[in-house]
Amino acid sequence: MAIPNHGTGAYDIAADEENEILFITFRNDTTVDLVDAKLLTSAGYTTLEGITNPTAIVYAQNQKYFLALQRTTNKLYVYTWDYINKSLTALYEEPY
Repeated sequence: MAIPNHGTGAYDIAADEENEILFITFRNDTTVDLVDAKLLTSAGYTTLEGITNPTAIVYAQNQKYFLALQRTTNKLYVYTWDYINKSLTALYEEPY
């Protein structure tokens, strides 16, 4: 599977093991590509609010939280993951 090129290229990956979805983020872009981990086909995409250059992403399965650090800062952004609507929504107005 070829990953689309957003920003300056794919940078990090995390997994929703329950729903078999991979999250792929890109340097200098707010797009998150969603990949069906079983079939290795596109499951769509979503975007991140607030953050401009995500790095070091993690998906916390039990809480259904998607966490991302803003590159070159100490800001942590927390999003909730909605598998049905394939969306990530900022949990807080301001990052940590």
